[in-house]
This record gives sequence, C-alpha cells and structure tokens, in this order.
Amino acid sequence: ATCQEKAYADYNCSVCGHNVYFSWGEKAPHAYEQTAKVEPTASAHGSTTFACSTCGDTKTYATTLDPATLETKVTIKNDDGTFEEITVLANEVFEFSTNGAYIYKLAGIKAFGEYSIRNIYGVVIPSGIMYVNITTQNLEKYNNVDCGLEVLETSENATITIHNFGNLSCLKTFKVGKGSTIIIESKASYFSPNGENRSNSKLETVDFSAGNMNVTVMGGAFHDRPISNLLLGANSVYDFQYDSFRNIKATELVIPSPITLICGSNAF
Repeated sequence: ATCQEKAYADYNCSVCGHNVYFSWGEKAPHAYEQTAKVEPTASAHGSTTFACSTCGDTKTYATTLDPATLETKVTIKNDDGTFEEITVLANEVFEFSTNGAYIYKLAGIKAFGEYSIRNIYGVVIPSGIMYVNITTQNLEKYNNVDCGLEVLETSENATITIHNFGNLSCLKTFKVGKGSTIIIESKASYFSPNGENRSNSKLETVDFSAGNMNVTVMGGAFHDRPISNLLLGANSVYDFQYDSFRNIKATELVIPSPITLICGSNAF
C-alpha cells in the first residue's frame, strides 16, 4: 500500500486472459520529509515545510515568533515628571506561553532594571503577537501597588485577539496601531480590580483613529467605563457588538469617511 492506493493483487488467466483484481486494507500514510525551514525572528513568524516522498503532497506549519529576539517599546515616566522611551526585549516586559504563541502576563509591570512599577507609563504590544490573555489572577499581587501604566498600545499592522487586560485599573488610554486587525473579547472589560467593579476604572480614551484597521469589539467589552474619548479612523471596518460601549461618558462620536460601522443592540 502507498498513500495513493491500497494494497492490491492483480491476476490474469494464462489461458483466457480473464483478469481478477483484489484490494484490501487502507492507503498508507504520506511519507513526509522536511524540505524547508524558515526560522522565526523578532518581526516574522517562521515556517517548516514537509513533502511526501511518494506523491509530492506538501504541508507547511507556522512557527511562532521568538520572544527572546522580539523587541518592544516602553515609555518611562521619571520621578521628575519627564518621559523617555526605551526599547527592550519583549520577554523583559511580557511573559509568554511556553511555546511563545501568546502573552499571558505583563511581567514588566513589576520592576525591571532600575525602573519600578510606578515608572512604567506606557507599553506597546509588539507586532507578531497574536493573542493576549492577561488574567486578573496574574496581577493580584499588584493590587496594592501604585501602578503607573496609563497607556497600552498595539504596534502597526498587528493582528491580535485581546482576551483580558486583568487588573489594570490605572490604565487611561488604549490605542490601536494603523493597519491592525483587532478582536477585543468581552472579558477585556475588566479594567479594574475585583472583576465587575467598574467604578475603579480610569479608562478615558479608546483610540482607533490611526485608521486602515479592522476592529471587532465583542459584547459588553467596554460598557460602563468612564470613556470620554472614542476615536475612529477612516478606511476601517468597525464591528461594535451588543453593549460594547453602553453607558460610556462620551456624548459625541465623530464618524470619518469612508468607514464601515456595524452596531449591535445597545452598542452605545
């Protein structure tokens, strides 16, 4: 048997030429051998390609970015009120799943180098990260600390699903980079300690103004937040599902052109 056909036997009668064909069992699996490999870098996923030595069928599997080489930007607020932007390896700021596929903790909220938690003012989620799941439990130990993180951004051309921002009650601005595709799941609404206690949230600005993006905000993701600025950009598709921005403080929404804006029930 091969990957192309089952095992078989084919008989011909030597007298009359009558043919009898028997087949049995199943086809054999493909005999895949690695034919190409592209190593992941800080800016692009890698891939491994396999080809069947029998039929030539190919399969390519993506490999995740290498967190050890991925860089990101951090804005530091010094004690004298001045700001500086530094570039660090992403695994100094974020903790990744064991296979590097997604962020599951903001390690950089704790001190690294000479900077303390109250000096970490802004963090950029680097391009290539596909999933962010920062849970409330991951940040419980920071509840009673004067957290300084006020701005969380994505890089340009990011493709990210954000599952949860955890206990980031200090967060004031969430900004999406130009050309990005973002899904904000409903549990991303926990911008304050103690889960549903939204009164502690300081979130003021959700900024999609860079444009050329595709944004899905799932049901209830930002409802009851003190958001006074919701900024949209042109050449974008926005899918704001039910209750996604219900009861926010903003009283005016400027809609640029051209955009596609889809609103579910009670989206605002």
